Amino acid sequence: MHEMINSYHFWKMVTIITPIVAALITGFAGYNMYRIKSKLDSQNQIEFVKSQDAHNSTISVNQNETRSLISDVDFKINRLLENTAIDPRGIEKYIREIPLKKGQSEIEVVINRWYNEKKITPNEKELLFVLTSSINEQTQALTEEIKDLKKHGKSEFAEFLQNIQSYITNGDAKKITDEYFKSKEKWVQQNVSMLKESIQATMNLFAFAESKELFNELVSLQPTAENYFHFAYFSAKLNYFDEAIINYKSSLNLFQQKDDKNSNEIIRNIALIQNNLAILQVSVNQYKGAFLNYNEA
Repeated sequence: MHEMINSYHFWKMVTIITPIVAALITGFAGYNMYRIKSKLDSQNQIEFVKSQDAHNSTISVNQNETRSLISDVDFKINRLLENTAIDPRGIEKYIREIPLKKGQSEIEVVINRWYNEKKITPNEKELLFVLTSSINEQTQALTEEIKDLKKHGKSEFAEFLQNIQSYITNGDAKKITDEYFKSKEKWVQQNVSMLKESIQATMNLFAFAESKELFNELVSLQPTAENYFHFAYFSAKLNYFDEAIINYKSSLNLFQQKDDKNSNEIIRNIALIQNNLAILQVSVNQYKGAFLNYNEA
């Protein structure tokens, strides 16, 4: 298994088993509050682009440049979530009712029936199509990974992934989590890879409690800036803002300690996290912290 080197590659690879702010003091700060609340109202937790004009010569955070930590699928899902009326924390129950193991054709029949019965909106319909298509792609890729593991004599790990594949097509995040903790003592060296596979599977099922449990395990074993970022990003996506703020702060601190912290990629990642933090801090009335992150981004 590949270790995470850059976020997009890792979270797409691990797919095998898949974002300013405000101040309270001056008139200028009040102007910033208006701009940030507009971003907050649109639920944009992916990136914040600062304008360059005669009154503001701050750097611009380009959308494409700030996505090195975010996969294309996550980017699209986040955009769709912005346009739906459903609470993202309720998506798990939709997925549980979809016959994932019967293939995309049968899945689309169910989703279209819900739409025709006015149980879901057009945006919700599109969101469910994207989510289920992503899960199917991941389980298909997992099949190839299992074949490769068996070919190289790694039958125990292949069996673990087969179980994960079965549980995700049944929409059972609890069994995915149980499988990881049951198996982790067997393969100490492969523990982190197994853990990341399990996390991606529970994230795909929008199961926050199980994902949180596994993420806590991951950052205890591998406390990297990238791992804390993905923990925070997933938490924010499901509206667990306090959890997201804590983990964004940990990610920010670790990025700022990197030896190459002055490289363009790290600078962009730091700016992205500060922007995301500021948006979240406004949502929980932490205006002082939000203003500081906005100014530093």
